[in-house]
Amino acid sequence: MTVKFPETFAQACDLVKRHCKGADTCEQTINRLFRKHLKGRKELCMVPDISDNPPVLSAENTTPVPETKSKQEFVNLPLNPNGHACDSPPPILIVRYRDVDCLIDGSHRCRHWKKTRDESEHTACVLLVS
Repeated sequence: MTVKFPETFAQACDLVKRHCKGADTCEQTINRLFRKHLKGRKELCMVPDISDNPPVLSAENTTPVPETKSKQEFVNLPLNPNGHACDSPPPILIVRYRDVDCLIDGSHRCRHWKKTRDESEHTACVLLVS
C-alpha cells in the first residue's frame, strides 16, 4: 500500500482523522492532541517545559517535512510506553515545537516497533512550528 506523504498542514491534519470527536475538524483534533501531549509532558515533569503558551497549530505557523530514519529512533517518543501495539503504513505524526518532538499520532506503531525490534526505515511527517 502506497501512502502519499502530507505536503500541506491540511493533509497532515488528515492523519488524525480517526481521532476526531463529534463535529471536530481535523485541525481542531490535531490541536487537541498537541495540547494533550503537552499536558502529559508537564505531568511527567519532563524538561524543558514547553507547555506554557503553546500556539494554535495552523497552516500559517507550521511546515510539514518528511523525516526518514530507523523505526528504533522513533520508539521512545510515546509518553505512555504501555498500551496497545500494532503496525500500519501511514506516517507517524510529530510536532516539533521548541526543538522538542511531540508524538501526535503513532504511539501504537512505536510500541509495536519497540516490541518487535523492527529496524527498518519509516518516514514520519514532522510539523515544524515556526
